[in-house]
Amino acid sequence: MKHRTEGSPGGAPDYRLHAPAAAKNRDPILKLIGRIAPANASIFEVGSGSGEHAVYIAGHLPQIVWQPSDPDPTMRASIAGWIAHTRVANVRPPLDIDCESEDWCRLVPMVPDLILAINFTHIVSQSVLNGLLAGAGRLLRRDGLLALYGPFRFNGDYTSNSNKSFDHMLFQQNRAWGLRDLNNIAAGAAPHGLELQEIAAMPSHNHTLVLRRR
Repeated sequence: MKHRTEGSPGGAPDYRLHAPAAAKNRDPILKLIGRIAPANASIFEVGSGSGEHAVYIAGHLPQIVWQPSDPDPTMRASIAGWIAHTRVANVRPPLDIDCESEDWCRLVPMVPDLILAINFTHIVSQSVLNGLLAGAGRLLRRDGLLALYGPFRFNGDYTSNSNKSFDHMLFQQNRAWGLRDLNNIAAGAAPHGLELQEIAAMPSHNHTLVLRRR
């Protein structure tokens, strides 16, 4: 994922990063969240990146409360920059959350209705993904949802040649990265009380996996 820094009128950077993919997928994700989340939902976002999804979606759903997070201080600075720039009132300051930490969910000051991870599962290690699933099982309220957006494999197969090429590129960058298989995610989620409820098709050969806490 490539980013560029937004500049202030005087030319100095103001710590707002821009992810080109965000503008392409934010409306489909907004539509999905508007459909699956309660009207006054508390949403916790894992790996918020630049922060563009947070301010855009929360800006269109002013009745929700959105808690962004990212373990990267550069990303947290960008999230804070976008919050200040857009003046969106229902996005909280970003948290330093690393899902590989066993007690990460203790740092989240809410019991969320929805935990959201956008373009996250394929750029983290399996241990981070396992930590997310375990923490979601503890943190979500009863019948709460975990939504995972991105490219996935289904029964070992790719949904497109572009996803296959993307997977190979990720592996070359980091052998711990790569497109996760739906069956493996469902199997890893089950011991934590999370059950796959929906597979929503999204643009550009992406999907959102929606898991419910039993």
